[in-house]
Amino acid sequence: MDLTANDTITQSVNTFVNKEGRMLSAVNYVLRTYAYVFAGVLLIVINIPVSLIMIMRKTLRGSYLILAVLFFNNGFTGIGALLLGMKRLIYADNRRALVNHYHCVLDVSVLLLTAYFLNGFSLLMTSVERLCAVAFPIYYYTHNSRISYSLIAAQYIITVIAIAATVIASFIEPARFISHLCLLQNIYSPYFYKALLLLGAVASSLSVIFMIIVVVVLRKKFGAQFLSSHSQNNDLSHFLNNQKRYTHTAIISCSLTFCTSRCGTINSAIY
Repeated sequence: MDLTANDTITQSVNTFVNKEGRMLSAVNYVLRTYAYVFAGVLLIVINIPVSLIMIMRKTLRGSYLILAVLFFNNGFTGIGALLLGMKRLIYADNRRALVNHYHCVLDVSVLLLTAYFLNGFSLLMTSVERLCAVAFPIYYYTHNSRISYSLIAAQYIITVIAIAATVIASFIEPARFISHLCLLQNIYSPYFYKALLLLGAVASSLSVIFMIIVVVVLRKKFGAQFLSSHSQNNDLSHFLNNQKRYTHTAIISCSLTFCTSRCGTINSAIY
């Protein structure tokens, strides 16, 4: 009787644990799904309009182009997150289905989220552009458009090369079945996935270092004495004052973007 009772109790406990586990899994799935949707909508609503205003207005485009690109990239990250959230909602009843990983490699939401890991390069290029502005203000005054376009081109070239290499490596690998939700860590080779994470982390960290240098140089070089020495040139004086204010804005924007990008990367790595 004791053995029978123990077996019954054990089965009851196992059944309860399995039910609780399925319930927690379902709750976790729902929370993550709505988190993707909410984060995607928030990023789109905040970043896309701001970037379009900066790009379309000539007076803003000349001074804030590289910051507009940063907002633009964050907006596309929001589109990727929203698409992934919608996919999770659509397949909520069949989330355990499997597909060939080749099916996921060129999915639009997957490519957009892959580029998200490289948004750190947008931060890095913004920091480099600000460093050029405060360290070499006179040179930047005469070549700001060339510097901005070169840095924007560099970040997109690096992104395209990194994503292309990762996609090609994924197609070369033998076919394997993964969740049809197309999680990045399942689609890509572990080595390439970790490399993308590392690239984003290194670029973001370097952007912080450069911004710290920018703050130091800004305090030392853009003081009242420096500005007064160029006050006889109204255009240059106005430009330098604008650059000082713009640098403060860029520091705040980059700090917020850095925090959100690193939190998102950590969450994706855990998931």
